[in-house]
Amino acid sequence: VRTVGVDADGMRVEALEAALVDGLRPAVVYVVPRHGNPSGATLSADRRRRLIELADLYDFRVVADEVYELLDWSASRGPRLASYGDRVVSISSFSKILSPGLRLGWIEAAPALIDAFAARGYIRSGGGLVPFHADIA
Repeated sequence: VRTVGVDADGMRVEALEAALVDGLRPAVVYVVPRHGNPSGATLSADRRRRLIELADLYDFRVVADEVYELLDWSASRGPRLASYGDRVVSISSFSKILSPGLRLGWIEAAPALIDAFAARGYIRSGGGLVPFHADIA
């Protein structure tokens, strides 16, 4: 696990790029693109585009934890990272928008990737890794 810094415009994508140039080859880059905790920073549009360009260039997936997207009602919020292409796996949860105790979420990704997820045993077990959730799903 490697980290890159965060500033007022979110993840410092230029720091990720420098690490990639130096030889880092991640399979996945995890990012909270809007209202990241604890900074509250939102990834700027330029950085979003550059992150996807880097994902294409260096062949990695972007896991976008977009749990706070539905809590931003500002007119300038811009598109979700999920809309930037097939390299993005968007994850979200009802726990932030409906009920803190409701540990139920969803994944948005390219159809082939969703098919691969669906073929896994823990998804077929009811969608939860915790037996209680699996029994009620």
